Amino acid sequence: MLLLALSVASCERAAQSLPREESVLRLQAPVSELQSKTWIDAASAGAVAPVYWSAGDRISVNGVTSSALEAADGARLTSASFYLRNVVAPYTVIYPSSAFAGTGENESLLLDIPATQAWKAGSFCEGSALLYGYSASEETPVQMQNLCGAITFTLKDASERKATSLSITSLTEGKPIAGRFSLNPATGLTLSPAGDNSARIEMVFPEEGLAIASAGTSFFFSIPAGDYPDGFLIRLDDEKKHILRSYWLRPAEGAAAGVTLEAGKLVVFSARDYDPDAREICSGADWEEFATAYNAGGDGWKAEWLGKDGSIRIGADFTAQTLTRINALSDILDGCGHTVTVTAATTPLVKTLTGTIKNLTLAGSNTPSDPSTAGATVFVTTLSGGVIENCVNKVALRLDNVDSAVIAGPFVRTFSGGRLVGCVNEGDLTVSSDFSTLSSSYRYFLGGGLVGLVKSLSGEALIQNCINKGNVSFTANKPADKAVAPVQAGYGGIVGTIIAGTAESFIRLENCENTGNIAVDYNPVPTNPTKITVTAAGGLVGTAMKYNGSAYNFNWLGTSSTPIAASQDGVYFEMKDCRTTGNVHNGICSKIAHGDATMNYAAGLIGIVNGLKDKPALIENCTVSGATVEAAPASNYSREAFCMVSGGLAGFAGYAHFKGCTVSGCKIGSIKRKSYAVSGGIGMAPLTFTMENCRIFADLYQIRATTYTEGNYAMGFVLSTKKGPTGTIESATAGLGGARDAMVNLEGSAVTGCSFGGTITYNTNPVTYSSTSGFTPQKTETLTASNFAGFIPCGMFTVDYYGRGIPGMVTISNNSYWNGQ
Repeated sequence: MLLLALSVASCERAAQSLPREESVLRLQAPVSELQSKTWIDAASAGAVAPVYWSAGDRISVNGVTSSALEAADGARLTSASFYLRNVVAPYTVIYPSSAFAGTGENESLLLDIPATQAWKAGSFCEGSALLYGYSASEETPVQMQNLCGAITFTLKDASERKATSLSITSLTEGKPIAGRFSLNPATGLTLSPAGDNSARIEMVFPEEGLAIASAGTSFFFSIPAGDYPDGFLIRLDDEKKHILRSYWLRPAEGAAAGVTLEAGKLVVFSARDYDPDAREICSGADWEEFATAYNAGGDGWKAEWLGKDGSIRIGADFTAQTLTRINALSDILDGCGHTVTVTAATTPLVKTLTGTIKNLTLAGSNTPSDPSTAGATVFVTTLSGGVIENCVNKVALRLDNVDSAVIAGPFVRTFSGGRLVGCVNEGDLTVSSDFSTLSSSYRYFLGGGLVGLVKSLSGEALIQNCINKGNVSFTANKPADKAVAPVQAGYGGIVGTIIAGTAESFIRLENCENTGNIAVDYNPVPTNPTKITVTAAGGLVGTAMKYNGSAYNFNWLGTSSTPIAASQDGVYFEMKDCRTTGNVHNGICSKIAHGDATMNYAAGLIGIVNGLKDKPALIENCTVSGATVEAAPASNYSREAFCMVSGGLAGFAGYAHFKGCTVSGCKIGSIKRKSYAVSGGIGMAPLTFTMENCRIFADLYQIRATTYTEGNYAMGFVLSTKKGPTGTIESATAGLGGARDAMVNLEGSAVTGCSFGGTITYNTNPVTYSSTSGFTPQKTETLTASNFAGFIPCGMFTVDYYGRGIPGMVTISNNSYWNGQ
């Protein structure tokens, strides 16, 4: 057959109106006739909506596109003939022809609904209403059937402002309204998402905009038939950048929940006056205009930018090179799920937040210009009673060769109160220091995957349901002629350092997770005496202890003449139901040749925790799994008592309570790099602690060196201190560079109801440490149900400064073997 003429005609009939806020007009005809065409005119016939063919329409038959329908301009045809060549029965007919995209699996048809459609006065967009027809032979009429329903709404505006864009978005998950769909007529006439789909259709207006008439302007959308229980969002932007958002199809007073669109039916919603909301921030230029007005103070910005819901809204994804920082945000900034990309940021979005930032994603890069005061952060310098909620950071935060103290955290530099809830960090935090211009002997460096520093707390302080996926890395670059050290340095997957917390006002971490790696290193090898002090890395928290202003910062350490401080209290905080799988590496001493490298810890959960004597810090139901945890030593054996400690739960723990925590499948310590102490639980326990109902299964690796570290490894905790050459405690009068006793008070400590398993590997021939020598022979001991109890504490018991013995100070009871399953 060389030529096929396909002719169709239509008739309509009225349907009963529904007693709701909308009426339904049925577009029906006998099955042998066409049910819907390209032009709909609901206003001309009351409850009947005439539909017409129009000039230029094309159909697809068996994948072949017809000629364009010829008709006079403006003509509305009730019947049409389409001409095609080389088409034979059976006939599969698709309207419009542009919708046909081929065939898929099981002989299904692939059809496209455009996400961008051109507005047409008084009708839905041309080619947007999908029709399907089939005929087995030439003699059988093609029976066209609707695949879409339609909705219409009318706006009235006495000022006749111009609309510049209009969109409709499906709010029902898994129910897109544009893109590619499949249709399998053998199983029904339902469109199923297939491939690249969109929940949004944008209607394109003339370039000069579309005036909203005082008598009313109607808008029509053709949408795949089906149930939309969460309804639709309709958004209209006008020439003054004001925005109308309507949820007309959502549950409302007097309206049914959601909407069901039936093929061939039009849902009509009552006309309403155009009452737009405030402007929204949709570009970098919009942000600059808003930020300038907001930073000026007063209420002058509100008429333009404050929405009816009391929030400032971001209305679109946009990209800018830089954005002006908001000095103090006390209102609500709602990102509305949008992403703002800043390609060359040097400041955070907000300096001080007492209000709320929510539903916002930031992307791009950030190289802070003033890390010593503004801090290295993407969202907020200081969170002071404010809220950051459901936000995502994708910004790579980087500081190269910074020559000042650094506090870094992608979401918050300094947390002084408020809430960080449901946030995700996907960007790496990378800091390198340059000590060449520093005159002071000490600088602090703090970094966390979410928060840098917790201090000066007041009111609620909560980090909840947050995830860090980014890596946290710090490298100290120090020339050989500088005796400068990082101090009070804590690096963690969630928080870098906590230095504030009382029984009444404290930070609480709940249900947070870290999957990023934490790495601290030193480069290059210095040649002069150097002290690297109080550096801790943890999978969730770096350090939690009181800051006392000294170089060493341990409040309980005391001085060379008074080794025990008047108070050993630190800070109270809580961490519950948190998880980490990230590796932790503290190599701050790995290239130090001198023997004064000291107090460096690595741990699965928290590097250093020093709680309150009367209220121990609480770490409950937290998990470390599959991680490698290692504190790498100096290349010369250190003479400090707290150097290079690795722990599954904590590196250092005093006045801390671990309850229901788990370490599983982890590698703790290293057989190639000497550590002072290694434990699957607590690497060093110098103050009262408790471990209750914890489970530890790990592989421990410990270098034994002559006299100093022969027994400092255990599955549960390490109690011992470094012995002197004669087997006695070394003198504390040697000053901060000399030996220090690790124990102050362990009375009341307990390990109860815990389970232990794994292996311990060490060199059987104690040696003096060498970075190049091999450590052989080695021995691996596997914990079993019969021997695990001997590996809970370390095997080297000493006495404290007052001659009190360790046995009896720690209760060990009701513990069991665990095979890690």
